[in-house]
Amino acid sequence: MCNPADHPAGRYGKASLEALGLWATVASKIAIVDNPQIAVVMVARGDAPAALVFATDIKDVPDTRRLGTFSEASHPPIVYPGAVTMAAPHADAADRLLSYLRSAEVRTLFDGYGYK
Repeated sequence: MCNPADHPAGRYGKASLEALGLWATVASKIAIVDNPQIAVVMVARGDAPAALVFATDIKDVPDTRRLGTFSEASHPPIVYPGAVTMAAPHADAADRLLSYLRSAEVRTLFDGYGYK
């Protein structure tokens, strides 16, 4: 899994394992990697028996399958933040982009790719 100290997938995974009372038991057995794709490749190659990643990280990856999903109640809400900075040279365009990303049309696209 990703490092809980610096990757969202790691933070959510650790939070879920803690909520289930499993973190203390498995923490010393976990291989910590830089990103979810490395964890997925380790599983696909047989270097690891399983990985804690987002479902979107294994979408269309051969030799992988989802074994389960943590309950939404076991971790903080998964949020993909976006913001316009004060120094943005084209703040109006950035505002339009953020509005578009919140639209029903894009929500349907995100859902289709597994971003619920």
